[in-house]
Amino acid sequence: MRAENWNFPNEEIPLWFVPQEELRNYSLDSQIQLISFACRLNILSMIKRAGSGHIGSSFSAIDICLASKLFLKNHSSQNGIFFSSKGHDAPAIYAAGHSFGELSDESLLTLRRFEGLPGHPEIQIPGVPTNTGSLGMGISKSKGFILGARNAGKPDPIVITLLGDGELQEGQIWESMPGAFRDNMKTLITIVDGNKLQSDTWTEQVLPVGDLESRVTGCGWEYIECDGHDIAKLQKTLSTAVKGSRPVLIYAHTVKSSGVPLMSNFAADSSFYRYHSGAPSDEDYAIASKFLCETLASNPTEEALKSLARQRGHSDSFLDKIPRHRPPSLIQAWNHLLKGACSTDSKIVVLDADLSFDTGTYGISTEFPTQYVQCGIAEQDMVSMAGTLALSGSLPIVHSFASFLTTRSLEQIFNNTTENSQIIYAGFLAGIVPTGPGHSHQAVIDVGIISAIPNIKIFEPACTTELELAFNKSLSNQSPSYIRINSIGLIESPSNSGQFSNLLLRREGDSIAIVTSGVTMTQIALETALHKNISVYTRYEINRPLDLLEIEELGKYKLILVLENFTPCKSNFEIIKDTMEPLHVRCLRIGIDEIPRNGDQESVLKWHKLDADSICDLIDRNLI
Repeated sequence: MRAENWNFPNEEIPLWFVPQEELRNYSLDSQIQLISFACRLNILSMIKRAGSGHIGSSFSAIDICLASKLFLKNHSSQNGIFFSSKGHDAPAIYAAGHSFGELSDESLLTLRRFEGLPGHPEIQIPGVPTNTGSLGMGISKSKGFILGARNAGKPDPIVITLLGDGELQEGQIWESMPGAFRDNMKTLITIVDGNKLQSDTWTEQVLPVGDLESRVTGCGWEYIECDGHDIAKLQKTLSTAVKGSRPVLIYAHTVKSSGVPLMSNFAADSSFYRYHSGAPSDEDYAIASKFLCETLASNPTEEALKSLARQRGHSDSFLDKIPRHRPPSLIQAWNHLLKGACSTDSKIVVLDADLSFDTGTYGISTEFPTQYVQCGIAEQDMVSMAGTLALSGSLPIVHSFASFLTTRSLEQIFNNTTENSQIIYAGFLAGIVPTGPGHSHQAVIDVGIISAIPNIKIFEPACTTELELAFNKSLSNQSPSYIRINSIGLIESPSNSGQFSNLLLRREGDSIAIVTSGVTMTQIALETALHKNISVYTRYEINRPLDLLEIEELGKYKLILVLENFTPCKSNFEIIKDTMEPLHVRCLRIGIDEIPRNGDQESVLKWHKLDADSICDLIDRNLI
């Protein structure tokens, strides 16, 4: 099979790609195992060009995606539906769709670009029947498709849902299964991508699922195991499953980053799997793409490809035991603050939901093992546990992505708040940025959700100084706190600027001031100030009333622009407007007020008029 070198303007690294025209020369039925390796090369290049993505789960899932789509193609009389619940494998979904003619060559290389292919699957993309990315929803969505067909007087469709093995930790999975059995949904097939690794490390180390077969059959389902990289066996297993009288869960044994030995290595005693998320380095891309190109060119046998898919490379145990490099952000500072707090206060208990690398809790488990709880992908369990930890005299600090922590666990957070307990909730990946992962990971409604609960202090620090201030206030505060942490970028802490209680002056100008919070919006405000003589302030406790010092300082301005990285709610803008407009200071909001767009950051911010050029243009045209 032939791969082409695709060059793009202003991009130094050439990308290798198997075009659709070449794929048409091969039979989907008899040569699909070879096509799966072509898809791996396309996935690798998609993620490299996008600058981010999930190689590991896309490679482990691609054979399952192709087998499922081919099976449904050959059983078209029942209007089959296939989708992935976990969403991380979106590149595999797109690559499989491309091989079936659903997506063009050009569209395939728009992954995570504005108006291109979203970072997690969305329904505007051909072959994607439902939005996914928030874990645990897959079986419930499958049931809805079947019930919808019944309500329309149609036969039950075959619905194949792909789950991650770590996703089995999510409670909704086990809530959804008994009803499928009760309602005789025998055309519902769930396949688990059993690569045995999740965000950071081995699934069994994060949160074991126990005797999976007993749990599944206890819900009335049939349980089958198979090789997840043998496409022919997968199709036979699907044929057996669809003929049964019960819903079926197929546990497909796979290898994370299957097909590229460089990336599929991971020792049993390692802690940080390096290829779960992010783009490959130039060196890794060169090695992996060369390996895949040579494999395709050699036209190996089907058995050789199956063997290669299961092969593991040599593990670099040193690199796999330390967090991989990441650009400077508040995450490293948070890690430092957590370690300091745990070393001085044994009452602190750090809880994490399978995101130790992304939330900065790494190191706590080894340095302070009695003060660390790895909860797995089970946010509701984690937050309820934190509630009774607090009632028992501990100080819980709860971690997850903001989009999951504040939505999936809202009832539990509210319940804890009714007990007047001191709990610190730390929500990462907060805000519209990063824009690449898509809607499921863009936390823009979190502040509105939390601000609706009485007696919670909400912080959004813009620098390490404000992060430390927020953390110290949360530690001393007897009520709950939510610290909203932007995971991308870092700005310097000001050295000689004024501090007016909760208000920090970062740049002094004339009659217009921007007040904002968080890293991303502060960067945009400071960039705007390079072109306009305006003052820039950050206000990191964003739901606190203005005090006299703040009122006096803001009273100097004719116009205050409040820049917000979330949807409208009772926070900085409403607080400043309600206080300052009676004092004849005009206040206007610039922020998110709709479902956010996703793709590359520059295009998304420009679309929402949150970039410096748009703000300058508004000022110039006197529209504000």
